[in-house]
Amino acid sequence: MNIDLNILWGLVILVIILNLIIYLVEPLKYTESKECLKLPCRNFVLFNQILGFLFDICIIVVIFKMLGTEKTALIFIVFFFMAFILYTSWYVAKPVVKNNKINPPPEMFIKKDARIGIQVCILLLDLIIFFLLFMIRAGIDNKNTLNNLNNNRNISNSFFNNAIGAGWGPFKNKAYGITNLLNTRFGGNVDGNRFVFTCGWVAFLGLFQNIYNLYKTVTFQPAFYNLPLSWRK
Repeated sequence: MNIDLNILWGLVILVIILNLIIYLVEPLKYTESKECLKLPCRNFVLFNQILGFLFDICIIVVIFKMLGTEKTALIFIVFFFMAFILYTSWYVAKPVVKNNKINPPPEMFIKKDARIGIQVCILLLDLIIFFLLFMIRAGIDNKNTLNNLNNNRNISNSFFNNAIGAGWGPFKNKAYGITNLLNTRFGGNVDGNRFVFTCGWVAFLGLFQNIYNLYKTVTFQPAFYNLPLSWRK
């Protein structure tokens, strides 16, 4: 699949901006309720968002590699800068509890429907980005990659492993087997590229995080987290 990798930068930057917005308006960072995977929501939100930016960094690593550019220092500078912003926002957001006082939503607060819309956009954009990176073989010689893979692994004689490794029917011995398909993504599971290859598949886990974040946003009810009822909208 031929595509200009540079167009992915716009999608990645948009995802990072949306992730930052959704964190800044996240109401769960104001509660100490332990209803986030049985962990304190306030601490969980900080960890969850930093993890989300780590997934974004993995995507950036893969794109840099496919473009033939390695800017590791720049990547880590961006990551620590974003982590600093997240921690600062988390630190200044003091916990709020439901009581007889009037507790209006914080200044940086948007309605639930808008937060759901942002989460849906993040999920769709991450799906598109991962799909494009998965399909692209930018600068990869597939035959050489497969030769390296075959030279570095022991292939079992069992029917199952042969079928999985070589493919079935019209795809047999044409590099469309499941093992070959997975191992030839993101530059290939070969010496000198394993870190980038791992980053590509780690980024895939971010899709599950997106689904969980969307679920938490859709099911958000302030009373469940001991937050003021005025925050339900």
